[in-house]
Amino acid sequence: MNSSSRLLAPDPIARAQRPPTVSVIVPTYNRAHVIERALRSVLMQEFADFELLVVDDASTDDTAAVVDAIGDARIRYLREPRNGGPNAARNRGIREARGQFIAFLDSDDEWLPGKLEAQLARFRELPETVGAVYTGVETISEDGTVSHFRPQLRGDLHATMLARNVLHGASQSIMIRRSVVQRAGEFDVRYPAIGDYDYWVRVSACCEIDLVESPLVRYHNAETANRVSRSIENNLRGREIFYEKHGSEMQRRGVAHMFLEESARRHLKLHYWRPQRARELLRQALVFSPRSVSLRTLLAKSRIPRPLFQLLVGARTKLRRR
Repeated sequence: MNSSSRLLAPDPIARAQRPPTVSVIVPTYNRAHVIERALRSVLMQEFADFELLVVDDASTDDTAAVVDAIGDARIRYLREPRNGGPNAARNRGIREARGQFIAFLDSDDEWLPGKLEAQLARFRELPETVGAVYTGVETISEDGTVSHFRPQLRGDLHATMLARNVLHGASQSIMIRRSVVQRAGEFDVRYPAIGDYDYWVRVSACCEIDLVESPLVRYHNAETANRVSRSIENNLRGREIFYEKHGSEMQRRGVAHMFLEESARRHLKLHYWRPQRARELLRQALVFSPRSVSLRTLLAKSRIPRPLFQLLVGARTKLRRR
């Protein structure tokens, strides 16, 4: 977008008379210490015709005061009466949103310059069959190292998404047409984790998905110790709900064994170690892919005593580092 086509922040009267181009939804809970960084990363975007919906999920810290102090008319602060989790907060944002496009950002992460501009430019190049655009992600790890994810997958991603979540960082990066959000519905609040994955799967069933390869969001891994997705028990419970919900479609698409195998691998994490449940999942997966070498190999490994399994994992890790 050249300088002549930039949209400056509209004055409050004009904005009230017509919907903004983009609604940005930021769910938050007790993140007063980092939310200003997230919000300012949106407010500093060159493309400025947006509303910024901060959905406070009944925080008990100073979140409201931090948001109020920013003093930007594009911010709409919405407080939930009780804590319902991030998906319930996202749903409140969806119901309140007025934009032609919906974008999401977690309150402990941030956008990089040009994010909105690049995605909207991509939408202008694409047919109406494309309903969502995601971007690359810059990750700041706990030890301070920086890594970049540059997406490659586009088009009809539904079968792929049923097997694994390939939209890395979509909770920070994705922008979706309002018409697609209306078709996909709201986030499923039953999930203790991976509820966003479920939503992207439903979005992928409604439309094609495209990308901007450049990393345009920054994910702060060092500040995510309280993310529910990092609890393996919550994650695996979420995967059980996901399979109950999408299992029939997975089987029809021929990818059920892939999802079940990944769940089994998580049950064999050394800090969790539920080999019996892993074997149950692997036997179920073998029904759908009886000739799979990886399934049979993992099933054999699941019968190894934990100390020996730990030695094998350690040896494999050393070989990878050489």
